[in-house]
Amino acid sequence: VALSVDAKPVQPVQRDGDELTLGRVGAKAPEADSLDLRVYRRLADGVPAHLRTVIQIQASGQAREETIGPALPEGFVPLALDGKWPARLDADGRLRVRVQPGSDTLTLDARATAPLSEAAARIAPAPWPQQEIWSYAAAPRLRVSVASGAVQVDPRADWIAFLGDAV
Repeated sequence: VALSVDAKPVQPVQRDGDELTLGRVGAKAPEADSLDLRVYRRLADGVPAHLRTVIQIQASGQAREETIGPALPEGFVPLALDGKWPARLDADGRLRVRVQPGSDTLTLDARATAPLSEAAARIAPAPWPQQEIWSYAAAPRLRVSVASGAVQVDPRADWIAFLGDAV
């Protein structure tokens, strides 16, 4: 959707649910563009292993398209992507998200392409955060497995609610 008045384009186009705003509202100065991401992952043992990635996005400034990622570690393929804002996963594994001023949570489900002996974070360039929080759901009926890493976090922390109980 685009609008021109006297052959001059009116910017920006902002979407909020079913509403569309063309141009600026009010006369206040535009806020600087910023993007803050927090990434939480839940790896569930299984055949195949399942990875749920929750990306919390805080954005300010203009409505725009941002490219972030790659969003998945090596050895995983996407199954589903869900969120309020329009988003898609490109062939190279990067997310393209049409951010609006405000916040949204994207949920990306993926599965392993082969049996896992290990999984590791692949930290992408900015604006991707330099730290991710991972949790591990073992399947003791299938095998004995453990998660290890440099820093361990209490899985009963508040952020676990974003990952859900079932994968």
